[in-house]
Amino acid sequence: MGSRKEADYLPTMLGSTVSGVLARFPFHPIDTCKSRLQTQLWLSENSRTHKIYYGLPDAARTIWKREGLRGLYRGFGPTAFGSAPASCIYFTTYELSKDFLTRKVGGEGDAFHVHFLSGLTAETVSCVLWVPIDVVKERMQIQRVPDPKSVKPGSLY
Repeated sequence: MGSRKEADYLPTMLGSTVSGVLARFPFHPIDTCKSRLQTQLWLSENSRTHKIYYGLPDAARTIWKREGLRGLYRGFGPTAFGSAPASCIYFTTYELSKDFLTRKVGGEGDAFHVHFLSGLTAETVSCVLWVPIDVVKERMQIQRVPDPKSVKPGSLY
């Protein structure tokens, strides 16, 4: 099997960059609700441990009523900014690893060990970028607006 040229990876790089952002857009509100559900007792009001949300639908309704669309998409900026390069790095590293392993280790490009090691390599490399961005996103998602009426346009809340 011959070596691929750099230009051969361009469709993978472009496709993964665009899809990385587009795939996260419809599911970000669900991720925000999940983050709030996971941290609700830790961030409870008045130092009391009581539930703020009772399941995913209730979390979505409560956040929508209290904070609107902005609340459901809190943290999407870092997600959009980071998911494009992280997805590009993941899929390009996967393809490069797969081609490298097929040439060096031998076997077919669809052999289990080639896919396994390529996926492991790609995940490790992309996590170097994605994990810090994900931490920022999660911290933004769990922020609560003290009083939605007091929030001024353009503020971080």
